[in-house]
Amino acid sequence: MWEGRPPRVKGFDYRGYQRYLITLTTRFRARSFAESRAADALAAQIGPFFAARHLDVLAYCVMPDHLHLLLEGTSDGADLREAVRAWKQRTAYDWKVRTGLQLWQPGFHDRVLRRATIPLSSFDTSYGTRSEQDWSMPCATTGGWGRRDTRSPSSRTMFGIGSRAGSEAGLKTGSYVPKPV
Repeated sequence: MWEGRPPRVKGFDYRGYQRYLITLTTRFRARSFAESRAADALAAQIGPFFAARHLDVLAYCVMPDHLHLLLEGTSDGADLREAVRAWKQRTAYDWKVRTGLQLWQPGFHDRVLRRATIPLSSFDTSYGTRSEQDWSMPCATTGGWGRRDTRSPSSRTMFGIGSRAGSEAGLKTGSYVPKPV
C-alpha cells in the first residue's frame, strides 16, 4: 500500500473531455468483491453514478480486491478527481453501514489516455478460448451489459462495456473483449 496517495500528473487538472483508466483498490487488498452479491451491487451503481457527473463509462472490471474503470469526460464540467472522491465516499459509506469495515485505500491510480491510445475498434466480439457458458451473468452498465467469469469460485471477474463504446465501434452492445496486444 502507498504511504500516502498515488501521485497525480503535475499540472494536469483532470477536467473536461479526457479519457482515463483508473484503478481503485480495496483497503489492505481485502477481497471485498469476491462474492457475486457485493460485485453486482457495486457494478449496478457505476454507470448511473458517473453519467450524472459527465463521465461516460466505456468499460469497467470488478475484481475481488479492486475496480478498473475506463472513463471519458463528456463535457467541460467533467471532473475526474471530484467524481472519484464522491464515488469512493458513497460506496465506502454504504459498505461501512453494512459491514462495519473500511472499503477503499486512499487515492486511486490513474492513466490519462490520448485519443489514439485505446481505439474503440480494439474491442472484439470473440471470446477466444472461453465458452459461452463461462460468461453467463449479466450486469449493469450505461445501457450495455457485462458478464462474469464463472469458471471457478475464486474467479470473480465482472466486466462491462458501455453502450457508447459498442456503438462507436460499429458493434452490437454486449460483452466485448479487448483484443490481445
